[in-house]
Amino acid sequence: MLSRRILRRIFTQSAISLAVYKARTFFIVAAVAMGIGALTVIVAAMGGASRKAEELADTFGPTAIFIAGGNLMYQPMGNRPKTLTWDDIRGIANLLPGVVSVQPFLLQEKITATAGSQRHLVASVIGSGENYQNTWNWPLQTGSDFTAADTRTGESVCLLGSMVAHKLFGKADPVGQRIVLGKTPLTVLGVLAPRNIVAAGVEQDDRVVLPAVALLRRFNMDRKYLNGIRINFSSPEGMQGNADRVHSLMRALHKKSDETPDDFLVVSPLVVLRFVSFLKGGFGIFLGVTALAGLIVGGCILANLFHISVTERQTEIGLKKALGATSQAIMIQFFLEALCLTLTGAVAGIGIGCVISLCLERLDILELRLSFPVFLGAFVAALCVALFFGLRPARKAASFEPVAALKGAAQ
Repeated sequence: MLSRRILRRIFTQSAISLAVYKARTFFIVAAVAMGIGALTVIVAAMGGASRKAEELADTFGPTAIFIAGGNLMYQPMGNRPKTLTWDDIRGIANLLPGVVSVQPFLLQEKITATAGSQRHLVASVIGSGENYQNTWNWPLQTGSDFTAADTRTGESVCLLGSMVAHKLFGKADPVGQRIVLGKTPLTVLGVLAPRNIVAAGVEQDDRVVLPAVALLRRFNMDRKYLNGIRINFSSPEGMQGNADRVHSLMRALHKKSDETPDDFLVVSPLVVLRFVSFLKGGFGIFLGVTALAGLIVGGCILANLFHISVTERQTEIGLKKALGATSQAIMIQFFLEALCLTLTGAVAGIGIGCVISLCLERLDILELRLSFPVFLGAFVAALCVALFFGLRPARKAASFEPVAALKGAAQ
């Protein structure tokens, strides 16, 4: 067992050796830092993806099911026909137990809205039913919601997405103000709370919501078919069973035989979570392999440079052994050098990873979450690199015989 005094001396000699071989030290630290930096960003990205998945499922609504027309398995998104009708809404409302509300979903895209001198091309104009905020799990930031009378008679009223409200009114309160959507004048009842979600390349806050009847009348839309149906149940318990019952009922309403594929798509919170988890898993595997490759490259650089260092330092090793240094002390010194380099690389890599993470989040490219497990994982990875790639050169240095080492250095 080595004494504290000897360990202190070994540590001092390791620090001196690292300071002497500056270029080698820099390249090893840089190689490890790149691998650890990549690992930090990946773990933070996976944490952010998990949080985003939870937020997305919560935003969708734990008691909600959405039915879209067409079949995504057989028809591209842009070419899917409209297959949902008002009869489907009546059938679901009358035949499905536990349903609290069934509302239509109508969609028009890219309509210009004006308020005074301000103009804005609205990405999505939505037609829906009463009590929009509860139906779509989307609270109002200010103002009031549609009433049953508004939706029944198709009143010229609307709800604005937060982006539209900002574009048309700036910081002023839009509630009670008039806008012109296309050629239709509307009174603003309320403003939806911001969600900051982009789906299919469309900013979800860039929308205007009207009563479905008003949208049909004033924008000359197809009065038979719907873009979608939103169903809300009384409890989040048993949502998978509810989704199965919705699927069976829709096949019956559309008179589908066992061999005929669906002409609709049922989306539940579980489907949303499964889809996001699938994407997250594929993303994690790809980036994980990238980070592992970076760590292996850093470790290989460390091992190769240390093997060169051991060969170049044969005289030092031979003299130390001739003066009484044990093989254990030599191995500890070289392993300690490897450990110091990898830990320094880990600190630098964490710093690089944090900077990259903050930049990606500021640019809205990725949502990342830095936490204690991220930093702990980086240090554990650095220790593994030191153990796996630094131990063999350390053993090689410890295995030199004094006379052979001095002779080899002299030659």
